[in-house]
Amino acid sequence: MEHWFENEAVIVTGAGGGIGRAAALLFSRRGARVVVTDIRRDSAEVTAGLIASDGGESMMIDGDIGNAAFASALVEETVRRFGRAAGRS
Repeated sequence: MEHWFENEAVIVTGAGGGIGRAAALLFSRRGARVVVTDIRRDSAEVTAGLIASDGGESMMIDGDIGNAAFASALVEETVRRFGRAAGRS
């Protein structure tokens, strides 16, 4: 599988199940470091575990993305852990 997102970090909200989990796993398989977030901690932990068992790198943060303070802290922690993206051209 091609690593389209090598050295990139992505935040996947609602990653505890369904489309969010599928997206998180696919981003990881394509080389991204994935920040897994969901309001349901146990579900988010499962997704992070699936990424790890597949050889990917992730960070799990549980919380409500509808909360502006949480959303801001989520981005700050992502940048702290994985660095600022250089952007694509």
